[in-house]
Amino acid sequence: MEKVKKAWHITACLEDNEAKDFRQAIQHLQGKSRQSRIPTPCFNEQGDLLVDPEAILEEQASYSSKLADDPIGISKNQEHWGTYRATNAYVGPLRIEGATNPLELTRKPVSCFILSVSRQEAIAQVIALSKILQRRGNMGLPTFGLHIDFTKAFDRVPHEGIWSKLQLAGIHPKLINILRTSYNTASVQCFVGGMTSRPFPRLIGTRQGCPLSPLLFNVYVNNVLRETVQGITVPGVPGLYRGLLFANDTLALMDSPQEIQDTCDKLSTFCTKWHFAIGHSKCAVVPYGLRRDDGSVPNFHMTFSLDGGTINTESTYKYLGCMMTNLPERYAPEKLHAKRLSERISKSLGCSQALLHDRQVHLSFKDQIILNYIHSMGTYGGEWIGLNKSRITGPQRAFNKALRLAYGGSTSAKHLSGFLIMMELGITPLHIHCSKARMNLYYKTTELRTPLKDLAQGCQQGNLGTWFSKTRSNMNKIRREMTENTSGIGCWIRDKLSLANYLKPKSIKQPLDDLPCPPAKRNHEDIEALGAYLLIQELDYELKHSNRVVRYNQFEFGRTSNFVHTSTTLPHLTEGIQWLSLLRMNALPTVRSRRKTLLNSITSTSLKEGISPACGKCGRMETHPIGL
Repeated sequence: MEKVKKAWHITACLEDNEAKDFRQAIQHLQGKSRQSRIPTPCFNEQGDLLVDPEAILEEQASYSSKLADDPIGISKNQEHWGTYRATNAYVGPLRIEGATNPLELTRKPVSCFILSVSRQEAIAQVIALSKILQRRGNMGLPTFGLHIDFTKAFDRVPHEGIWSKLQLAGIHPKLINILRTSYNTASVQCFVGGMTSRPFPRLIGTRQGCPLSPLLFNVYVNNVLRETVQGITVPGVPGLYRGLLFANDTLALMDSPQEIQDTCDKLSTFCTKWHFAIGHSKCAVVPYGLRRDDGSVPNFHMTFSLDGGTINTESTYKYLGCMMTNLPERYAPEKLHAKRLSERISKSLGCSQALLHDRQVHLSFKDQIILNYIHSMGTYGGEWIGLNKSRITGPQRAFNKALRLAYGGSTSAKHLSGFLIMMELGITPLHIHCSKARMNLYYKTTELRTPLKDLAQGCQQGNLGTWFSKTRSNMNKIRREMTENTSGIGCWIRDKLSLANYLKPKSIKQPLDDLPCPPAKRNHEDIEALGAYLLIQELDYELKHSNRVVRYNQFEFGRTSNFVHTSTTLPHLTEGIQWLSLLRMNALPTVRSRRKTLLNSITSTSLKEGISPACGKCGRMETHPIGL
C-alpha cells in the first residue's frame, strides 16, 4: 500500500510539473534536489542596475530590513497572502502590488526576438528600411528615423545585466550558470610604464574574440525598442514596426517630432538603468517623406535632447554602409548607393595603385588584389541595385580602370577591354555578380528573421514596383529570353563555367541520385543558369561595341586565368604568360599606335604608314618577307 501511495504521489507531481523535467521531479520527491539557484540581478530604488559587489550587498541588506518591517502588513492578513505578487520577479527592490487575476501570480518567461547575424544579411535591413519608407511615402505618411549609436557598446555591457536579460528570455538556468562561471573567472591587468598591475575582476564588457559575445550583446540590447518606441504602421503589413536592430546599429521609427522627444526621454532612462552610453556625434534624426504641395522637401531643423546631449536633424545618414536620403527624386537612395560604390572603388584603387602598376608584381597577385579588395568594395549592397545594368555602369567603369592598370596600361588605355580582362582573370562582372546576389537574397527571404520577410508577403499600394516584384519579373524575363535564344555562344560559356568549377571546386560531395533535390540546390542551379545567360548577354553587348571582342578566340574563352595561376610555380614564364594574355585579348601594341607614339615623342623618325622600315617597299604583311 505504501508503494501505491508513493506511485500516486510521483504521478501527481509529474502531472503538476507537466513532465517537463522528470529527473528534477524525482529528485524533489526523494529530497535530493540541490539545483543551484541563479542570483537575482539587483537594482536600486531608482531602478538602475547595480554591478559592484559591495553595492549589491548593501542594497540587499537594505531591502531585507524593509521587508522585515512589513510596511503593508501582509504577514498579518491571511486573506491577502494569495492575491499579491511582485511587480517584476527580476527587478529589485521589489514592490508589492495587488493582483486581480490569480493566473498572473506565475510569471512566464518573456519571448524575445533575438537577432541572428549568421542567418540574415545586413543589406536585408537596408532593403527593408527602403521598402517601409516607400510604402508609407505612397500613402503620404511621413516617417521620422532616429539613428542611435551606442559608444563602446560591447565594452560597456554589465555582466549582471546579461544574466537578467537571459532570465527574461527564458534561457535554462544551468546554461546561465555555465556562462556566469566563465565570466566570473575573467580578470584584467593593466600595463603602465613597464609594470603590470595586480589582476582584478572584470565586471563589465563582453569577452573580446569570443564568438558568443555578439549574441550576448544582442540579447542585452534586444528590448531597447520595445521599452522606448511606440511604433508605426506599414501599409500592407499587420502590426506595428518600432524600428530595426542589427548588432549595435539601432534605428527607431516614429510618426511625429513629439514622439521623437518622448522616445529620447524614455531612451535616456533606459540608458541610465542598463549602463548604456550614447555617442551623440553619430546619432541623427532623418525626416523621410516630408513633402510640400509642389513636391519639394521642406526645411526641417530641430534638435532633440538625449541622455545629456543633443541630436541634430540630417537629410542623409549612412545606415549599415548605405546612404539613406530623404530626397524626393525617384529611387534616390538606390542611385546614391551606386554613386557611393563608384567612389569606394576609386578610393580603393588609389590605395592599391602602386602594387597594380608595378610590373615586377605577379599578375596572379594583382588578380587577388582586384578580386578580394576592389571587387568586394564595389559589390557591397549589390542585392539592392542588382538586375539593373544602368545603375552598375558607374561602378563598372571605375572597376575597369583597376583592370587596365594591372595589365601595365594607364587607367584610360582604350586597347585594353575591361570585359576581356575579367574573362582572362576569371573575374565576374559587377553587373552579373550583383544580379546573382539579388536573386540569392530573393530566395532566402522566407528564411530571414527580419522585417523583409513580412514585407515580401504583404501587398503595396502605389505605382512603384517593390523590390520583390521587380526581382521576380526580371528573373521571369531572363527565363523567357533563355528559351528564345538561338545563339551558339552559350555552349562555350557553359564550357568556361564548368572549367572554372573543375579547377576550383567549391565543395566535394557524394552524389545522391536516389534522394529528392532540396529546394536550396534547385535555387542555386537556377541562379547559376540565369547568371550564365547574363554572361551571354554581356558578351553579345561587347561584340557590338568592340572589335577586339569580335576577334577574341571563342574556343579558348576564359582559359588564360589557369595559365596565369599556374605560372606562379614557374617564374621564368611569368612575363611570357602576360604577353600571351595580351595577345589573346588583341591588346598588343599595333604598328599604327607605335608610329603615333613615336611621332608624338621628342625622337625624330622617318616611319611612314604602309612602308616597311627594313626594305622601304609597300606591301601587305602576309606577303612581306619579314611577315613570312
